[in-house]
Amino acid sequence: MFLDLRYTFRRMARSSGFTAIVLLILSVGVGTSTAVFSVVKAVLLEPLPYPNSEQLVRIIETVPADETVRGVVEERTLMEEHQFFQWRGLIRTLSQMAVYVASSTTITTVDGASRSVIARVSPTIFPMLGGRTKRGRFPAR
Repeated sequence: MFLDLRYTFRRMARSSGFTAIVLLILSVGVGTSTAVFSVVKAVLLEPLPYPNSEQLVRIIETVPADETVRGVVEERTLMEEHQFFQWRGLIRTLSQMAVYVASSTTITTVDGASRSVIARVSPTIFPMLGGRTKRGRFPAR
């Protein structure tokens, strides 16, 4: 085996250009694989940073094609306020139910304006996600 390794290194030294290209390709491949795995692990494999995160669900309404304007099946995550209260009153399998609506807005301060993503949330979302206040209290239900 020692002779094989010595022969391999001798051949690599003779064709240094080819060796450099192969090492470059290997290093890019290993780096890319590591980066992709890190993202997949963080996004898909690690649990969410909430208590009982495996019990969180998202309600998605599937609207049949004949009930939509474009004539294709749609998936909706937004619901009207009265629908939320109806669902919350009817559903018995969920311990809590909350709603949020994300949007972007411009926030103006003394230092200038900046574009920010904000969310309007129902008060039940804070205890459901294990939120705590540093000062004061959560909005009333």
